[in-house]
Amino acid sequence: MKFSKNSWERKTPAVNLPEQLILEMLDAPFPNQKLTFCEPLESGLANTKIRLKFEGLEQLFLLRVYTRNRNALDQEMLLSERFGKEVPMPEFVYTNKNFRGYSYAIQKWIEGKPLYDVFNNENALNLKAIAKEVAIVLSRIAGHTFKNGGFFKENLEVIPFEMGKNAMHPFVSYIQDCLFKGYVGKWIDQNLKDVVWKYVLENQSLFPALEPASLVHGDFNPDNILINEKTLTISAILDWEYAFSGSFLFDIGTALRFDVPSHYEKTFIEVYEAERNIKLPPEWRKMIKLQDLSNLVGLINTPHECPTMIRDIQTLISESINT
Repeated sequence: MKFSKNSWERKTPAVNLPEQLILEMLDAPFPNQKLTFCEPLESGLANTKIRLKFEGLEQLFLLRVYTRNRNALDQEMLLSERFGKEVPMPEFVYTNKNFRGYSYAIQKWIEGKPLYDVFNNENALNLKAIAKEVAIVLSRIAGHTFKNGGFFKENLEVIPFEMGKNAMHPFVSYIQDCLFKGYVGKWIDQNLKDVVWKYVLENQSLFPALEPASLVHGDFNPDNILINEKTLTISAILDWEYAFSGSFLFDIGTALRFDVPSHYEKTFIEVYEAERNIKLPPEWRKMIKLQDLSNLVGLINTPHECPTMIRDIQTLISESINT
């Protein structure tokens, strides 16, 4: 299945900010600076993004309004402060968690082409070189370890995952809740739900241990990876609001969720193993698909009508259980 997330519908509508409100948001970080252009961006499925240019300043900026999860601002800023020297991330210039009901940040604009654009370009750049760079960056992310797997709270402390009923792995328990208690049944039929659940139960021993754990980006897909076309390096890894402490296999699963060229995948895996000085488990393909199933059922666990996204996820779920 070709990569197509850039065509998915938004579950959280973009915010239409009046120009005067935008100017007021910018007054504290950029007093007396004249705004020369203000361009809303279509990229992203959750938050509202606006590219900014000020008179006399060469640097462009990004106004990012947190519309899905207001608290994600703190997490992204702390991650940038703690890990931004080793992992290319957006740099925060200013934040305000409650300005007239809005939570927003100003970041320095980063030039680059999303990796999915590179995949979809017939005259693609050197994909082996890019695969190497992506693997190196992901290995640096996974190199930051934590005692337990779990979600982050204030100051990036980890709230450990809790085991489900009958000592069920938390990811297995989450998949069960999405399948049978959420909105998933609105989008996939009972037969597929039963097949997915049977597959998960039969393979639950392949879900990775909860400890020790690594830093996980949580949405390491090609539209969040910016490529510098001149140097074939990573300009930035975007959108860290889903980050958590868990298995490094989670990010590999997201990175390879959609079809990628075989030589890209081969180089990516070889370089990743070399950088981490590890060998992936023999059943790593099934393991990453199992972990990504938790992502997929979470995405489809929505009451919103998103026909393109839902169609793609239905296909991805079917592919995952036939790995």
